[in-house]
Amino acid sequence: MNVTRIVVAGYVGDLARATSEALLKRGYEVSLLPYPRLPEGAGGEGSSRILCIPFAPSMSRRALARKEEDLARLRSVLEWALRSAVRRVVLPSHAIAYGASMKNPGLLEEGRPTLLPKTSADRRWLEAENMLFSYSQPPSNPPQFSAAAIRLCTVLHPEEGDFAAKMLAGKTAVPMAGYDPQLQFMSLEDAAEALACALVADATGIFNAAAEGTVPIKAAVKAAVPVRIPVNGVIQKPIRTMLWRAGWTQYPGEAADRIKYNWTVSSRRAQDELGFRAQMTSSQALKQYLAKLGKGRPKRVKDGYDEFGLDIEYMRRWAWWFEFLRKVYWRAEIEGMEHIPTAEPALLTANHRGFMPFDGVIHRSAILEAKKRHIRFLVIPSLFKFPFLSDFLIKQGGVVASQTNANKLFARGELVGIFPEGINGAFRMFKGAYKIGEMSRNAFARMAIENGVPLIPAATIGHVEIFPILARVNSSFVVRHTGWPFLPITPTFPLLPIPLPTKWHIRYLEPVPISGYAPSDATNPKVVNELAETVRDVMQRNIDEMLRRRKHIFFGNIFDHRKDASRRDSAGTG
Repeated sequence: MNVTRIVVAGYVGDLARATSEALLKRGYEVSLLPYPRLPEGAGGEGSSRILCIPFAPSMSRRALARKEEDLARLRSVLEWALRSAVRRVVLPSHAIAYGASMKNPGLLEEGRPTLLPKTSADRRWLEAENMLFSYSQPPSNPPQFSAAAIRLCTVLHPEEGDFAAKMLAGKTAVPMAGYDPQLQFMSLEDAAEALACALVADATGIFNAAAEGTVPIKAAVKAAVPVRIPVNGVIQKPIRTMLWRAGWTQYPGEAADRIKYNWTVSSRRAQDELGFRAQMTSSQALKQYLAKLGKGRPKRVKDGYDEFGLDIEYMRRWAWWFEFLRKVYWRAEIEGMEHIPTAEPALLTANHRGFMPFDGVIHRSAILEAKKRHIRFLVIPSLFKFPFLSDFLIKQGGVVASQTNANKLFARGELVGIFPEGINGAFRMFKGAYKIGEMSRNAFARMAIENGVPLIPAATIGHVEIFPILARVNSSFVVRHTGWPFLPITPTFPLLPIPLPTKWHIRYLEPVPISGYAPSDATNPKVVNELAETVRDVMQRNIDEMLRRRKHIFFGNIFDHRKDASRRDSAGTG
């Protein structure tokens, strides 16, 4: 490759210098041109490549007030690149450009649209990226130079890091109460290597750059900061904004969303097209960061964490509570546990009622005790909006419902659970609540066919009555702030939100095999609908049969294991 000279322009700090060192080791000549200097007359035109760092890492009022000036400087650099026949321009960006959101499935890929609010200050990264690509690919002309924007995750460095890195470097931290998202951390050296790889390559477009693995923010804060004061976001965000406006902090309230919701990214494209692979995992980078700062307890950082947040220790600590709910409070009777596989991937589908995720807790507790494996329920994003409930669901293995996440879990051999009626099933009125309704466009059947995993239907009764919905209050406020279709009125909710101690019965049914389907059948609506209807019918017949045998909502056991099993088999196959 005929590249002799590279220019690093813009905000030249430790990341820029580390990138220069990585390039010098490769044998390139590097020039540092910090703002306000621009590369006019820098020489070497025709062979130069440029790394332009558009913004300072800080989000202080002064730094954000310079945004238009910074964009004007970036425009000057790009115009110089056009005049000087520069071959390539690389722009460091930030993975927060995707937005921290409860809807993010995790390990986002480059085609993912942004979920940043329109008023977010972090949109400056998108503006810089758009400017870069508008100059590299004018609408009516061929590309003038190759361009790449590198969306870096959190760089662990006191001066080059973002909100999370700054928080971990302090003596006191104020995390978001009730939330524990996964974060990715990079060492300064790995971030510099990502930029160096991008500069000497020719692939164009947006690239994510992150380390392997994730670390829950709570684990990171506990290892790094001696004094931790969790504060709810409703209080924390306005206070942070007030302090930011007074000039007492570098980050406004909106930055707190970075430690509230996931925004992890996949670096697969950077590995394939730029040749970049981080040398340190997120856990290793965090340990190194704390060791360099000479603070915290790096040994408390585990070598690896579940990328979706499942916390085995949390499950052990609260096992007594889950068992109390299952065995004492709801006295759940279980039938058909032999149909749950011990190790193979499968998709469990069950009817969902009670508008609180208690049925998922009971399924998880029963299967963990009997099969010693964790079921990973796909959860509607709106449930992750609520503090503490979000933490509760994630630590039990809840995963944002998406086809992408389902594919990842099946590839790992996981047992996946889904309530195919979704939120509408959970909020079904008490009258007719045991009739299975619309099953979310039959996405569960597509997942099973595409991944070639068996479907295990499950029929449950008793959970409808824990919060029997007798009336509803239609409210745009409720819809907007909770994601619920309405405010349910039950005998105890909302005045006394305690579920009733009904008697539960759960029947796991014989798996529906997918061996006769090809993965391409997942795109055939007729085939998908037929499979979904088969599963629905099996579930409905068993629910109806179980209801006929039930004598009382609060007492009794309808499963008589002494009798011939042919009675229930006829309900499943008739």
